[in-house]
Amino acid sequence: MSMRVPFHDLSAVNPPLREAFHRALDRVIDAGEYQLGAELVGFQDDCARRVGTRHAIGVQSGTAALVLALRALRIGPGDEVITPANMDISVPAAPRLVGATLRWADVGLTSHTLEATAVEGAITPRTRAVIVPHAYGFVADLDAMEAICRPRGIAIIEDACLAFGSRHRGRVVGSIGDVGCFSFGPYKPLGGLANGGLVTTNDDGLYRVVRMLRGYGRLDPERVATPAERETLRFEEEGLNLKLDNLTAAFLRVKLAYAEAWIERKRAIGEMYMQGLRDAGVGMPSILPGSDPVPWKMPIRVPDRERVLSDLEARGVQASLLYIPPMHRQPVYVRAGLNVAALANTDCLGAETLCLPVNPTMTDDDVRTVCDAVREAVAKTGA
Repeated sequence: MSMRVPFHDLSAVNPPLREAFHRALDRVIDAGEYQLGAELVGFQDDCARRVGTRHAIGVQSGTAALVLALRALRIGPGDEVITPANMDISVPAAPRLVGATLRWADVGLTSHTLEATAVEGAITPRTRAVIVPHAYGFVADLDAMEAICRPRGIAIIEDACLAFGSRHRGRVVGSIGDVGCFSFGPYKPLGGLANGGLVTTNDDGLYRVVRMLRGYGRLDPERVATPAERETLRFEEEGLNLKLDNLTAAFLRVKLAYAEAWIERKRAIGEMYMQGLRDAGVGMPSILPGSDPVPWKMPIRVPDRERVLSDLEARGVQASLLYIPPMHRQPVYVRAGLNVAALANTDCLGAETLCLPVNPTMTDDDVRTVCDAVREAVAKTGA
């Protein structure tokens, strides 16, 4: 069935940029640089300025960004990392991939983001870091996290994979914690034509280690070594091949030029949803005071979710269930003994949340169509 309002809109966003993509491809081919090189360096510099950090390091994915951030912080066996369970599997998987122990903390029922009190309750003497996702683009309470973590020497890793452009007290997310992690997968807020990611930091030491670890463990000069240099390569650590490739970086630079306009449109769509569904009998996400979120998708809580989803589809509105069941209910973590029944808010959200589209190509009429469809669907449930 053709959807009047699709959940994703890549067929509307990317084709108009075709000529710019072709020019970017030509630049890469003419330069003969496919790994490292000018396009990657340029994209990293562009992102550092955009986010407001001293450093930005292009990597292969958001998952790679999280793993490299943990390794650069020297987190491994014997350490504990706190995460929520209402996110993509990359968030809880990253600590375990570096050998650390995973500890869950609950999220707010309206914020969808980590609760500071839950984090504080999960801290033990072995806690080394907290991964703080900005869920669906809505900003987590970083002030409260800093008040809890800084005195204890616990690192804050911002997962900004769904929050490119969101701000907290005038600062762009990804610049506030010790490390910021971004994803540029095709369906992410700044979506590439292939997977990609970014690590941001103001710490010179972390920057050096992330650069080194993404390139097999050698001191990476941001370019491919010449034949003469290969004879004297020095490997400081065992790293992986997790560099962002030059072509993907070139395509992302094209899209970065449009990011601000898309961000403003998504903010406007989010505000229309907040107004249009205010009295619709649904649970809307709360906005942290002092924050300026850029919704990636609009999470709402509804009664009789399956029926509402079916009714929306019948009206040509494509909603979706994301990160459901929550990670602590997924088989991999149940088998590992990490199924924790105390995450009451996470379980509630897992049972009631569905996500509405927030695409920069949506018109005001599209948003009104979605709001009308939600209102009608919820009314049918008798809520």
